[in-house]
Amino acid sequence: MMEKIPPLVSIICTAYNHERYIREALNGFVMQKTDFRFEILISDDASTDNTAKIIKEYENKYPELFIAFYHEKNLYSKGIPFFVEELLPNAKGKYIALCDGDDYWTDPNKLQKQVDFLEANDDFSICFHAVKIKNEQKNSVTNDHSIRKVSDISNIYNLAKNNYIPSVSVVFRKNRNVFESFAALGDIPIVDYVLHILNARNGKIKKLSKRMAVYRIGVGAWSSQKASYRIPFLLNLLDKLIVLLSNDEKLIHILKQQYRTKSFALYNIYEKEKDITSAKILFMKICVKYPDLVYDEFKKRASILYSIKNSKICRFGSVILKYFRF
Repeated sequence: MMEKIPPLVSIICTAYNHERYIREALNGFVMQKTDFRFEILISDDASTDNTAKIIKEYENKYPELFIAFYHEKNLYSKGIPFFVEELLPNAKGKYIALCDGDDYWTDPNKLQKQVDFLEANDDFSICFHAVKIKNEQKNSVTNDHSIRKVSDISNIYNLAKNNYIPSVSVVFRKNRNVFESFAALGDIPIVDYVLHILNARNGKIKKLSKRMAVYRIGVGAWSSQKASYRIPFLLNLLDKLIVLLSNDEKLIHILKQQYRTKSFALYNIYEKEKDITSAKILFMKICVKYPDLVYDEFKKRASILYSIKNSKICRFGSVILKYFRF
């Protein structure tokens, strides 16, 4: 019997107040045409709209597909990593596919194409594809042209420079060691990039050029936030990855370069917003953590450290200036 065959793919979906979008996501799952069994693990994080009700409707209609989790209290806001503690441990598939509740798949053969590739190529750990981007605030749909620049075959060193894998597009091999490393990093808001990096340690990355999903921006808890909110989380994440992956010098160097780039992007935002104190504190933190990467930049900006009206920061700046022997 088909229902007794273990699922080859586990689709993991998280939802919160996605009443306007969740049907598109769920329809994208159930329309998949495959020659293998798949399951859908979906978690509603205490939505205050009708998201949970809609999920329950699909769960009742497709009981052989859905495994739903309904939270009474919002776990994301409390920093509880339910993705790691609840969804991943219950996934039975050999492969994991991701899709948030506000994104959706558009090709009924998406899973079949990606799984066929991974089944035939053991040296690949990740398969993703091109997507369209829907901007809810502008009511526009465009192609994600940034993916066009990515090679059909890439690796962890390419990925370390920047995350070019949309979570809505990815299928990867389930790996217990990856999940354990992921859990060891603690609460992190950027789930997809961490998984991609950890998975890429175990194999190459394949890109399929066909656009088979839509990624929404301007509506999610993460994508709707300003860069000044997101970048500090990314810097914290990069710090953790640099420690976790310290045995690979080439990888660490690339991650540090990304840390430097993102840091100065945040620094410039602070300066533009005239938040000078935050800018200088951030800059000094960079100098202490990764002085080899910021020496020249620090030398150009060192003189403005003393403009801060805070004696402790000025003394800290003096110590750093002495350290760099300016």
